Order: sequence, then structure tokens, then C-alpha cells
Amino acid sequence: MASPYGNLGGHLADAGLSWVATPAKLAGLWIHSAWAWAGLGLFVGWIAKRLAVGAIGGVLGLLVATTAYYVLYPVLQQQPLSWYWSDLGRSDVGWWWPASVIFGPFLDALGACMRRQGLVGLLAGLVLPLGMTVYELTYAGPIFLTPIERVAHVGVFVAAALVAGAVVTRYLVGRTRPRANSSETPSVESTDMGQGHGGP
Repeated sequence: MASPYGNLGGHLADAGLSWVATPAKLAGLWIHSAWAWAGLGLFVGWIAKRLAVGAIGGVLGLLVATTAYYVLYPVLQQQPLSWYWSDLGRSDVGWWWPASVIFGPFLDALGACMRRQGLVGLLAGLVLPLGMTVYELTYAGPIFLTPIERVAHVGVFVAAALVAGAVVTRYLVGRTRPRANSSETPSVESTDMGQGHGGP
């Protein structure tokens, strides 16, 4: 997408917008990752709120996103579609389609659970930042060839830390509120009881 030799990158370079190549490269590196695909399933489930609706919508969303990715990618890279679509049994498309159907409902259920308070919402909310961290440590590897890949790598860790911090903060705030209410209630009841016994 960011290459000046591709369709989009070439037009941007001709228009004097070559500076767009850097953020486009970052976006391409982030999109081309399993955690981004899983994050889409979580996001659909979070929007749907209900498990049944989220399961159906998530599977469809992942299928559409996977199809769009493997249609636009060869077009932007000026590569033949046959490289990705000729043999679905061995291509990436033939793997990600079944993965969308199998893992889509599970991811969407987790996304719906992210709205819940308590331990369930905490664990569901930590799935994405944990997955981002594990993926970068496992598949991205410690050695990068270009500075832009190092920036993308660090950016994923920063984003994962921010998301995890927000999830933990939400969990802690949710725990303190019930305790505050419960601590106020007995004091009011005891006051009423004391007034009742002290009256005529």
C-alpha cells in the first residue's frame, strides 16, 4: 500500500504526497497481523452487546474483512489475484475463511463480555492486549530490518499497555463503587434504629 511502485503509492508519489507513505506503512504492518483480525471480532461483539447477534455479525464481519483484504492487497501491490485465489486449499484465504467461522463466535462472545462489570469483564478486556503482546513477541521476532518496523513494533506494545491500563482501571473503579454504597447504607439504618429506640 505504501510502496511507490504500487497503484496507490505510485499515485500518491506523483501527487507530491509521498509523506503519506510512512503512516500508510505503519497501517499496513498493523493490519497485516492476526491480532488485528481478532480485534475486529472482539469489536463486533462489543458493539452487538448480545451474544447471539454478535456471533452472527462477527462471523460475517470477519468473512467480509478477510475477503476485502485479499482482494485489495494484490490490486494495490499489482499482483495477480490467482496467487491468492487459485488454490484455496493452500492459500491464506482458504485458511482465514474457516478460521472466521470457527473462531468468530468465540471472539464475539468475548467482545460482548467486555461490557460486563467484575472479573468477567476484566478477563475479556485483557484478551486483546495480551494477544497483541504475545503475537509481537512470538511472530514479529526481535530483529527488524527497517526503522519503520521498529516503530510499528513499539507502537503495538504501547497500545496494548494503554488498553490493558484502561481495562484494569475500569475494573477497579467498578469495585470501589459498590463498597462505597454499602458502607453508607448501614450507617443510615443504624441512625434510624437509634432514633426509633430513643423516641417516646
